[in-house]
Amino acid sequence: MKNSIFPQKKYILDEDKIFYIPELENHTYTSEELLIRNDIVRISKGYTWDGCTIVKDYNETYVASLLHDILYKHKFKRELADKIFLIQMEIDKFKYAKIYYYGVRLFGWIFY
Repeated sequence: MKNSIFPQKKYILDEDKIFYIPELENHTYTSEELLIRNDIVRISKGYTWDGCTIVKDYNETYVASLLHDILYKHKFKRELADKIFLIQMEIDKFKYAKIYYYGVRLFGWIFY
């Protein structure tokens, strides 16, 4: 039994995912699992993440948590990762988007 506050991975991408994220305009980043060219983001098949940490996952938080987790992992500015998290939840019409956003703003530093 693991005795840790850190979450276990529960999702895995079954194919590459590509996103258009205007907030990443003028960014360039390359790693095995993450490629960013201006505002186009590709996350590679096989990437694993834990979804929303501590709180319940919903269909409307799946993509937002994917983007948020990979941006945290690759040490993008927290403010930017958190903003993208909020915007994606709003795009996906998640009714608790602001509450989840304020949660990551208050406690995200623990996992950053």
